[in-house]
Amino acid sequence: MHGRWSNYRKGEEKERTGGGLSTNVTKARKRVLGEFKNQKLEHNRGTLKDNAFIKHGRSLKQAVSSAKEESSSSLEDWDKESRGASIVFNPNQDCLNRMGVCAFVVVTEDTDKMAFGARLSHLGGSPVQIKSLGGNHILVVFQSRSEMLSYVKVVKTAGDGNLILFREWEDGDCASSRSCWLNIYRVPPPAWCEEFFSLIAVRFGRFLQLFNRLDNSDDLEVAKVQISTTYRFPISRFFKTLIGKKMYDITVCESHSSTFPGGGP
Repeated sequence: MHGRWSNYRKGEEKERTGGGLSTNVTKARKRVLGEFKNQKLEHNRGTLKDNAFIKHGRSLKQAVSSAKEESSSSLEDWDKESRGASIVFNPNQDCLNRMGVCAFVVVTEDTDKMAFGARLSHLGGSPVQIKSLGGNHILVVFQSRSEMLSYVKVVKTAGDGNLILFREWEDGDCASSRSCWLNIYRVPPPAWCEEFFSLIAVRFGRFLQLFNRLDNSDDLEVAKVQISTTYRFPISRFFKTLIGKKMYDITVCESHSSTFPGGGP
């Protein structure tokens, strides 16, 4: 036993000092190089870099390509789900209680919902779950009500331009989609454009069209906008909005009249 250990130490010393490699080490290296050479010959259509990362019969290039296709497919599915007018996720109250405390969020049309969670974390939030409700609506689940309320305060202070609405979940937030007309009162002339009305409408649903009655000067300050909404009850809201450098008071009421020409409200 002592002789074998002595021979092993001699071989190790030779390898360390550059005096040569032991027979066992040489055989092992030849075997490994031979296996790599065989794999390389089997996959000789790829580059050397590809062949060095062969795994489960696929080259690195094939694996990366497959991952990109799967990622692209997932993004397309998410985009279709998030832009749909109908409700995708419709939890009942028991389900919400089990999940945690929920916040109802409305975002702008161009908001990247895949990056929404990252923005929450950046502002100090730690949501348990984020679900798309269809259109511009998102459900954010927190562990506690105090955490959710503190985050709502942070959002208002930060002034995130991508967030239109962020508040605690209310009954009726996830009803079936319906089409309705809104009367938007006291609209200033500089804001009389579809872009402005879209920003107003997105607070309540998805903008569909503007019923323009510029021929009647009496109605210049009243815009009639059709939207698709998930609100179960008639919409009636008052809020302030900044246009240019001036703050305006805007009133929005759902219209039930059908006396206007051209299919208007």
